[in-house]
Amino acid sequence: MNAPFPRRSGVYILLPFLFPFVPSNGSLAKSSNSASTLSGYVNANSETRAIRPVQSPGPWSWENPRPQSNWLQAVFVLAPDDVWVGGYNTLMHWNGRDWQQTYFPQELGFYVRAIWGSDSRHVWASLYHPGRLLEWNEGTWIDSGLPSNSLDYWGSVWGTKANDVWTVSQAGVYHWDGDTWTSLTPPSWREVEGAPILWGKTTEDVTVLIDERTLFHWDGSSWESAEPPPAFYLGGTGPGDAWFHSPGESFLWRQREGVWEMYQSPTPYMHAVWSHSDNEAWVLSGGWPVYSFLHFDGTDWSFAGSVSERLDAIGGSSPDDIWAVGEQGAIIRVSNGRYEEQRTGSIVDLNDVFGFSERELWAIGAGGTLLRRSETEWQPIQAPTQQDLTAIGGISPSDLWVVGARGATLHFDGKNWSNVPTGTSRDLSAVWASGPADVWAGTRQVPGAPTVLLHWDGTAWSNWTGRGLSGSVFGFWGAAPNDVWAVGSFCDYFYPFNPWCVKTLSHFDGSDWTVDYVGPGAYSTGALFAAIWGADSQDIWALSGEDTAYHWDGKAWSQAPFPEQPYSCWRLWGRAKNDIYALCSGRVFHWDGILWSTFRTPNQYTLPGMWGVDSKLWVVGGNGTVLMHELPIAE
Repeated sequence: MNAPFPRRSGVYILLPFLFPFVPSNGSLAKSSNSASTLSGYVNANSETRAIRPVQSPGPWSWENPRPQSNWLQAVFVLAPDDVWVGGYNTLMHWNGRDWQQTYFPQELGFYVRAIWGSDSRHVWASLYHPGRLLEWNEGTWIDSGLPSNSLDYWGSVWGTKANDVWTVSQAGVYHWDGDTWTSLTPPSWREVEGAPILWGKTTEDVTVLIDERTLFHWDGSSWESAEPPPAFYLGGTGPGDAWFHSPGESFLWRQREGVWEMYQSPTPYMHAVWSHSDNEAWVLSGGWPVYSFLHFDGTDWSFAGSVSERLDAIGGSSPDDIWAVGEQGAIIRVSNGRYEEQRTGSIVDLNDVFGFSERELWAIGAGGTLLRRSETEWQPIQAPTQQDLTAIGGISPSDLWVVGARGATLHFDGKNWSNVPTGTSRDLSAVWASGPADVWAGTRQVPGAPTVLLHWDGTAWSNWTGRGLSGSVFGFWGAAPNDVWAVGSFCDYFYPFNPWCVKTLSHFDGSDWTVDYVGPGAYSTGALFAAIWGADSQDIWALSGEDTAYHWDGKAWSQAPFPEQPYSCWRLWGRAKNDIYALCSGRVFHWDGILWSTFRTPNQYTLPGMWGVDSKLWVVGGNGTVLMHELPIAE
């Protein structure tokens, strides 16, 4: 039927002029639980000063940022000390003192789509890739028993109590009575791409939206077709009303007693809503570079506060306890009008990691980022450059070198970092040192320009360009000053959009560099050696960016076994001939002297850096990610 559309009073203001404004009661502030260091997440009553990474059922601990940096897309709040958040490879719980990663399946690559719970003992999570519904049961996640495969997309999950839970997928609607799942799919159901949406207010008031044209309503005994909403579903997981919005329009809709009501919004850009009651709701809105919270008081929508990161899901336990999550692992809590950032630590992309002990470990990255692993956190250190930093090496905690974009070279003497002029403006990609007067640095190949190869003799950098080594340099390793290897590639840019490239292995004997070209070549810049590591001068491994490995036995290089996989490889590190680790995107491979085995990391973004100290392995990458893996104690 044609329903009236009552308009509510509201002020429409052009969005660009409002973004810089943050109301005094909506300022973004650091929580007392989340000071600028990672120790802010430690129990205030605890005396420990050690880094407290987020623990998980899997082998990895997330040290920076805390609790993690994967994109979050779901949040459900049972109480201020009982919060669930989910996203890519992430299903975490907050107990009021600390975060815990609760789900680490053998095959990672999952996304959490929705979370709902009636109490702390009865929580449900719907996943996609693969489609699966999980049940929280006595401290662990178990399969719900509903169909689970990569083709089914489980969508919303909602309920009124522990024995009244509803969920929906492409296959239909299901109801949980506390013992079994029953299909309550509407008779005229049809499968669609993606996951349908379900919401409700009571057991006798449940709605399913298959697409923008097909809506069903459950009255407690049967389904009936209903008029489709005038806009797209925005959210309805809270105890209040479901809200709707059409992209690009400055209006929000809700239905009350069969009548669709339209309310003006101060912005046309909205992502999610949480509704507590008929006169209390919150919306996440806005666009780069500022994102906002909108608040509904029963009459009008208005701006409540702004943050700098995109937020994609919102929930709460009361109007005074609102949580929102989003990109780069952002977690914002709105508590009694105060906006608190729950994530701590740097979120700048990292490129490499290196060190000599747990307390003398460094990570480097974009914009001159230097992070030092201290007792309590990965501490940002002011660098004398803002150039991107790409590689780090050295001979001791008081003699470290870092190289980066536009010829940036930094040296650490144990107390301070200083700039050391190189005489080149080319981007440096690798560095290695055998002593205070023997340091090598190299660049990537640039069409029409020779490779820049630099050597430090203890006093100044000298340019070795044209003295044997050619092409890109991505890594060095050496057994002695007169036994140094460099790996990379050489490309023929005669066809600039489709260069012909070949992998290179170059050796320095103390006087000259010689180059071996390892074929076959390919019309791809991915034909390269990305990393090199050796146990000694007779046992060296080189890793290709296209998942092939080569081994040096002291006499010749030969291709060695390596798992086939579609990921780019970046780093090699080892503790012995039979204990070697390779980093390929989000996977780490281990060589035990006979076979390669693999284990996934929980991160979402590229991991280009890896290093180990004794029985611990660290990998670093996008969004400031620092993951630590406890290794078996070396024999």
